[in-house]
Amino acid sequence: AAVAPSITAQPISESILVGQTATFSVNASGTAPLNYQWHKNGILIAGVTSASYTTPAETASDNGAQFSVVVSNSAGNVTSNAATLSVTASPVAPSVTTQPVNQTIFAGTAATFSVIANGTSPLSYQWRKNGTAISGATSASYTTPAEPTSDSGALFSVVVSNSAGNVTSNSATLTVNPDPVPPSITSQPASQTITAGQTVTFSVTASGTAPLNYQWQKNGVAISGATSTSYTTPLTTSSDNGALFTAVVQNSAGSVISNAAALTVNAAPAPGIQVSPTSLNFGNAVTGSTLSQVLIITNTGTATLSITQVTETGSAFFTVSGFSLPLNVNAGQQTSIAAAFLPTSVGSASGNISIVSNTPGSPLAISLSGTGMAPTFVLGANPTSLNFGNVNVGSTSSLSVTLTNNGNSNVTISSVTVTGTGFTASGVASGTVLKPNQTIALNAAFAPTAAGSVIGSVSVVSNASNSPATIALNGSAVAQTGRPLCGQLNDGLLHIPPNWATFTPPATGQSYVDPAFGCTVKRITNGSAEETLWDGKAPSLMNFYSTVTVMNASDTLLLITDNGGLWRIRDTNGTIVVPMANMPNFNGHPVWDGSNGNVFYYTTSDNTLHKGTIAGNAVNSTALHTFSEYSGIVSPDAGDLSQDGDHIGLVGRNANNTMDIFVWSLGQQAKTSVYTTACTASSLGGQPGCLHKLQLSADNRLTIEFNNDGSGTEQGLRLWNGTALVHLQDHTSHYDTGYDLNGNSVFIAQSNSATLAGLTNHCHDGWGMDVRQLANLQLSTCLIDYQPYWHTSYRGSASQPWIALSFFDSRTPGPEFFSSNGNYQTPSATNWQLYEDEIILAKVDGSAIYRLVQARSRSMESYWAQPHGSISRDGKYVIFTSNMAYPNGCPANMHVAGDCTDVYLIKVR
Repeated sequence: AAVAPSITAQPISESILVGQTATFSVNASGTAPLNYQWHKNGILIAGVTSASYTTPAETASDNGAQFSVVVSNSAGNVTSNAATLSVTASPVAPSVTTQPVNQTIFAGTAATFSVIANGTSPLSYQWRKNGTAISGATSASYTTPAEPTSDSGALFSVVVSNSAGNVTSNSATLTVNPDPVPPSITSQPASQTITAGQTVTFSVTASGTAPLNYQWQKNGVAISGATSTSYTTPLTTSSDNGALFTAVVQNSAGSVISNAAALTVNAAPAPGIQVSPTSLNFGNAVTGSTLSQVLIITNTGTATLSITQVTETGSAFFTVSGFSLPLNVNAGQQTSIAAAFLPTSVGSASGNISIVSNTPGSPLAISLSGTGMAPTFVLGANPTSLNFGNVNVGSTSSLSVTLTNNGNSNVTISSVTVTGTGFTASGVASGTVLKPNQTIALNAAFAPTAAGSVIGSVSVVSNASNSPATIALNGSAVAQTGRPLCGQLNDGLLHIPPNWATFTPPATGQSYVDPAFGCTVKRITNGSAEETLWDGKAPSLMNFYSTVTVMNASDTLLLITDNGGLWRIRDTNGTIVVPMANMPNFNGHPVWDGSNGNVFYYTTSDNTLHKGTIAGNAVNSTALHTFSEYSGIVSPDAGDLSQDGDHIGLVGRNANNTMDIFVWSLGQQAKTSVYTTACTASSLGGQPGCLHKLQLSADNRLTIEFNNDGSGTEQGLRLWNGTALVHLQDHTSHYDTGYDLNGNSVFIAQSNSATLAGLTNHCHDGWGMDVRQLANLQLSTCLIDYQPYWHTSYRGSASQPWIALSFFDSRTPGPEFFSSNGNYQTPSATNWQLYEDEIILAKVDGSAIYRLVQARSRSMESYWAQPHGSISRDGKYVIFTSNMAYPNGCPANMHVAGDCTDVYLIKVR
């Protein structure tokens, strides 16, 4: 039969520390199998069913727990005795929380070191000196015996221990100084002199054993808080004058008192005020106007003047301004305020300005006075008539009138109008305002186009009571006659230029006499040596197209361009008047005014026509009109100002990229003729779209040369008569316009029956240059026959009947190449043409030709080397381009290789 279990070895009580485990075990006998179930405090421990049981890590709360086990089998069960678990806390090793600190003492005194430590009690202490235990020094602090200086530098530490271990503190150093030295003064406080309202600082330097303590005294009384080596007083007053300041210095060995430093306090500086003038009399002022005066305020004192209030009293016609408060003025300096008199009624007025300041005697009063006057508006003109006398037809004479505001109020000029053929006025614009007694010059010009007496007037409309001011004009136009000053009347012979390969022109501003025809030629430019472009290289200089007047109306200045597209203005001696850097930016090209030598016109990319006025070495720009109806405007290639000086040809680009070619009146500020092209232009430049050249006829109509030869509508050379394009030539060639001797509007070009059906060229070879009437193309005169390629320049009439022609070669090989060019041929009777490379004057009726000079230009080297002879508006000068200075080739520093032209001048009338 089965035997019930019995306990043979009971569980034994265990003692552990917090965080440890405990193991309980039992031995039992009985019939197997035996089953075990452990209990804690009588409660079954789940899953613990073996003969031994190890607890988890225990906490203090498990202290006193009872552990027992039930052993069972099929015959029964038995419960063991309870074993008790004792759980105690673990001891904590000591740690130092406050270390011993270094001590400094004097010899013969003791030092105390202390430590603070944590850990499980009881804690034991053992102090050490230089690592050796000090007998009996077993508490948390240790006081040494009286120390000699030999112990200076000794190290003191303490070992703290308990049952869990020990720790050694940091070492604290003992410094033993010799006996203290009483203080002594090494630098005494110095006496001071200051101004009332300032502070002052006294200082002392002392020696002796530290620490030294300081106490400052004033007149023997300690100053509270004044315990450092220096003392700064509060703001002083005159009562502090003569005060004595001392410092008491003490330490553990004694004390010493410094010498007394005396304080001298001088009186504070004071401001002073002076005004100039001491009263303000504005005199007479027109009602509704303002007169201003400046009041100068000077600080005559020795301190800053502070003005805190400025007020005006009396008449409301007076005001003060130009300042902000407070207004501070340093000693000896000055400032100003503005006073104004603004009368609104007639009569005398008075008032005062009151100035409040920090000066004695403030406030200061300044008296004000003035008288309101009724306004008067009077515009005077002197002289009231202008007599131009005899003026050559085609020339311009200028006189001036002085306009003066003789009233007491501003005069505004609203318009200036001119009557009489050939008379113009300038210098006074609409909206010009003249102050009382102010003057302005009204310039009048007489530029007759036909012989005879002319009377007219200038009317100046303004707000003056005597408006309009009228100036009577009269003059007599005289037809100009006579041959040119120089040149050879045409002999029809071939003239091969002498010294062609060796000729060297003079320097800029110097002249030479043409060896073939005798005219004097002045050199105007030397581009290779005088100017530099943006790339650091020299420009090739030229006078642009022959059909654009290079010279101004007064025959003193020339517009010159270069192969970089830049412009400058030079005088007739070659001196640069306006450098390229000072020229305005423009598209197209500029044109001179017809009468004012300092004015030219140009267009800009913002759709605006401008007037440029030369002022010194600069140009003042005035916008004349903005063409907002276009996406762009331009003054196109070769077009000049009209002969009457009032019209200019322009091109405007429409929204659909077609172009309006139109005539603009400067005087009327209006279009007088418009032709709209069928062709288009994506952008505007010198030759936009299908347009090659634009020139106004002498009677201000549009002549248009298109890009291509042909009989089509927009081909060849055409005249816009206002309703249709009239065929002038189907051949595109160089041409210009003007009047003939009978006042007919003509154009000068090469023409024959092949250029326009039904027309006959009156020259012998049928290909000469003729002068053809625009009103009747059948009527023409042969100007010159057998000519080479050419440029023509005319802006003439009966008074100036001379046409400038410049010829050049077009053959390869030929003589008009640099001698270094493989195509060059030495000039000879077999390769030199009649008129080749010549500048000539041809009378418009074909009755005379004067051969002036040989241009000596190697025209085959570049387009701009073609002479491009251009005649001045009055016919007195011819300007041309040539590269004669470099017969063997251009210098290496040129902007464009092979392009090195300069500008030359001939006086012919």
